[in-house]
Amino acid sequence: MSPRVATMSVVVLLTLAGPWSGATHAAEFRGEGDTVFLDGMIAKGDVDRLRGLLNTAPDLKRLSINSPGGDLQAGLKLGELVRQRKLETYVEGGVREAASAAAYVFMGGETRVIKGTRGVGVHAFYTPANEMRRMIKQKSSDDLVRTLNEFERATQESTMAVVEYVMTMLGDTRIVAEAVKSGSDEMLWPDAGRLLAMKVVTKKIDLAPEEIPDIDWLHDEVLNGISAWLVPGYTSPDAPAADGIADPPLSERGREYVSAFLASDAATADLRTQLAALLERVKPANRAKARENLVVPAVRATIRSLRSAAEKADMPADEHPE
Repeated sequence: MSPRVATMSVVVLLTLAGPWSGATHAAEFRGEGDTVFLDGMIAKGDVDRLRGLLNTAPDLKRLSINSPGGDLQAGLKLGELVRQRKLETYVEGGVREAASAAAYVFMGGETRVIKGTRGVGVHAFYTPANEMRRMIKQKSSDDLVRTLNEFERATQESTMAVVEYVMTMLGDTRIVAEAVKSGSDEMLWPDAGRLLAMKVVTKKIDLAPEEIPDIDWLHDEVLNGISAWLVPGYTSPDAPAADGIADPPLSERGREYVSAFLASDAATADLRTQLAALLERVKPANRAKARENLVVPAVRATIRSLRSAAEKADMPADEHPE
């Protein structure tokens, strides 16, 4: 490893593990056909569980990952096992994604496949809260210096392990530099083209036309969702996550307001403009994610606004809120 790479890595990776490093719930592994499905948080001992599954099912050739991360060292060990067994790794934006420690598992694949525009998330490592508390509680400056020295030594060892791992798996450490750009508080999801350029991914599968959330599709979906409320007695099939309570049916006046909204070219054109801006900002990975993150909230917000206007119109003039 060149001195330049080593120096860069020490600056980039500041701590031992990512935000899920304290997870105790192991990931779930299941084999189906030629594919192992990894779901959930990565924890110590997962490598032995995956090895046991591979030993009993030699036809497994592919690892499909869906994990927000977990224990860093466990992730590196899983990745090493994946490379030893010459498994292909797979992620799919918005459906099955590998973030934080799971990104290193993905990098272990001999062939690394991504479907769609994203699927691998990275971030800078950070100082775990328990380490910060331990430092703050030091009773003397000498104790604090010793703790800081200990922490720095452990950090450097972990840093070098990560960079050496990435260099071994990819022959390229640019993804490490990308990680620090994100900081430790926010996950960075490089697009598929960037992942290919950095050698994180070896093969990209494009979405089919019917999977791409373009503005025409999005606008139609939202209008159809709003139109559904014209049916008397209709209630939302998508209860808000906050309280789990579905919105009640609209009154007759409420349905009149919905009908007027849909008949207004100006109102629907304004809606389209707002949706186009949201689509550009959110960049959902596929139509399934767009339904969840754009269609459902847009329909709900529009209906609640129209419901409120209808209820206000039905109130006596002297009861209108100021």
